[in-house]
Amino acid sequence: MLKSDSVAPGQLRCLAALVLASFVTCAHAETYSQTNVQLAFAPTDPNDFVMGTGTGYGSRETLRFEHFGTYALGDNYVLFDAYRGNDLGQGTSNRQNYFLWNSHLSLSKATGTDLSLGPVQDVLAMVRVEDGSYSHYRAVSAGLSVYWDLPFTKGSMLETSLLARKKWYTVGPQDVQGTRALIRLFFLVPFRVAGLNATFSGPVYFSPIIGGGWDIYLEPEVFVNFGPKDAFAVGLRLEHHSVTGNNMLNTAGGKSRTTPNIVVRWTW
Repeated sequence: MLKSDSVAPGQLRCLAALVLASFVTCAHAETYSQTNVQLAFAPTDPNDFVMGTGTGYGSRETLRFEHFGTYALGDNYVLFDAYRGNDLGQGTSNRQNYFLWNSHLSLSKATGTDLSLGPVQDVLAMVRVEDGSYSHYRAVSAGLSVYWDLPFTKGSMLETSLLARKKWYTVGPQDVQGTRALIRLFFLVPFRVAGLNATFSGPVYFSPIIGGGWDIYLEPEVFVNFGPKDAFAVGLRLEHHSVTGNNMLNTAGGKSRTTPNIVVRWTW
């Protein structure tokens, strides 16, 4: 069972990483950017001592910061989550943080060669950095991504990524590290409902687990926008996490969890 006996250093590290990523994205002289803050409420959240966000079926609140920006040669995406709930991950803390930074370098733009072909928009080099307070988690990934056009509404797209991910974390007093593949998908489908702009989007992750089995996580969400320039939105986010093999998500022997979230969002 993973525990976070000292959350403060991890929290400070997450915040430092957020500041650094924000500085780098700004330094790239963004040609387009979008930032939002979200508040999510999960009325029930099954325990998850792999990810450290479950509360034993208690409620959980999440404050999320997101930033996406493009620059001359690619794009950056930054996410910071602050979780609050009772005994998160069956650990000893009621608060956990998670930081994510995805950075893409367009190989078409970097080489001056048009790599688009059919539904393929572009091929990109990708670096991904993660930092979590729970179990002193850190990870660095690198690999290739492909942007695809989807045959749905205008602006629909799919990203597929194949990365090598190096992870560091603790299990009790033991430090664990290892490198495994990370298969990542991200989809975005804009649509309209009752005259309002809306989106269906989310990431999907597949990764082999150290010791055998697979770790599968997906986070689809639907948002309906309203207000001036669609600055406000309400939505539903569904977190689903499952493991295969001999791995378990909690001491009850559960191999999966599903957590619904009601979300409000402000974008600028």
